[in-house]
Amino acid sequence: MQKKYSTCGLVGDYKIDYGSYLYNNNNIDQIEWVIKKLECKIESKSATISLHVPGEDRLTCLSLLDFKIRDNKLIMNVVYRSQNIFSSQPGNILALKNIQQNISDRLNIECGNIELVVFQLIYMKMILRVQEKY
Repeated sequence: MQKKYSTCGLVGDYKIDYGSYLYNNNNIDQIEWVIKKLECKIESKSATISLHVPGEDRLTCLSLLDFKIRDNKLIMNVVYRSQNIFSSQPGNILALKNIQQNISDRLNIECGNIELVVFQLIYMKMILRVQEKY
C-alpha cells in the first residue's frame, strides 16, 4: 500500500497510483508545494492537495489532503469519495501517516491528528465477504 502512495506508476493490481497525483501532477510535486506554502505562511488555510483532475473519467478514491498547522502541530484532513474499509483502510492510514510525518519532519514540527472523511465506506462485494465470515 505504501508504494501506491509513494511511487509514480502502477503497483500490483491497483488501477491508479496516488504517487503520480501527489508528486507529479501536471509536473507539480504537490507535497513540495504544500511544504513551501506552510514554510511561507505557517497559519495558511490553503495548503490543500486535490487528487482529481478535471475531465478524467476515472476518479481516485482519495479526493483531497488538507494540511494546517495549529498549536505547532501538523493536522492533516483527508477526504475519500469512496473507501474499501475492510481491505484498504489500514494500509491507507499508514501511508497517509507517513506522508504527514515526512511533511512535519521537513517543517520541524510535531504531527497532529489525521481527520478522515469518507463518503462511501465499503464496496458491496466486501459486505458480502464480511457477512459470510461473521
